[in-house]
Amino acid sequence: MDIAGGPEVVPAYLISSTVIFVNPKQYGRILQRRMMREKLGLKISTSFKRKYYYESRHKHALARPRGTGGRFLTKSEMNSHEFNL
Repeated sequence: MDIAGGPEVVPAYLISSTVIFVNPKQYGRILQRRMMREKLGLKISTSFKRKYYYESRHKHALARPRGTGGRFLTKSEMNSHEFNL
């Protein structure tokens, strides 16, 4: 900590190339939080990551007819192309 009580600079190896000034009283806790994130690693980020939020919406979207480019067809487009629902 700075004796004068001014802002402290976070070491460059812990963050990106930009310099960020932080509150000296919060600096210790910031470092603790970073160390805990490192310990947990990718465990948390991969366990909570979802491809979609609602299973029912995903199944419904898979069943809908699609046109060129993968977009959904409107009712008029389905009638003109003679798609069956």
